[in-house]
Amino acid sequence: MAISAIETFNPVNMSMLLSNTSELSFGGIVRGGFCAQPVVIKPVLTGTITQLALFLESTNGYNNSQFSYLASKQAFSGIQAGGPQMSNHFIADPGVSDFTTSDLGVNLDPTNPGYIWLDAQIGLGSILGASTINYRFVFEYN
Repeated sequence: MAISAIETFNPVNMSMLLSNTSELSFGGIVRGGFCAQPVVIKPVLTGTITQLALFLESTNGYNNSQFSYLASKQAFSGIQAGGPQMSNHFIADPGVSDFTTSDLGVNLDPTNPGYIWLDAQIGLGSILGASTINYRFVFEYN
């Protein structure tokens, strides 16, 4: 009883990119702007899970960043980063260890979590310089 894989999908046509991934790419992000396109993931569940949540554990020090999500049981194409559907926001929850003690995560249906679109926006106050910025998203489940 766990998440056995994370599938990734092309947000343009919802075709599967990878059947099991541990790394997501938001594409090019410029300061003050959203990522080139959202990332679409879908957790694959094994067994019975009674609670499931997704957390942003690390912004890698980019405190002016904004992370948005859309969760749906249906696949939609054409969702744009920063679009009105992506109006729900993540707040980093450092040191996530038990989602039952935190309300900073995204609660998902433990029987069918569906598709999750994620996007990122680097704030104007952030200092850029690295070619790669790493964020950490964490699933917690019972």
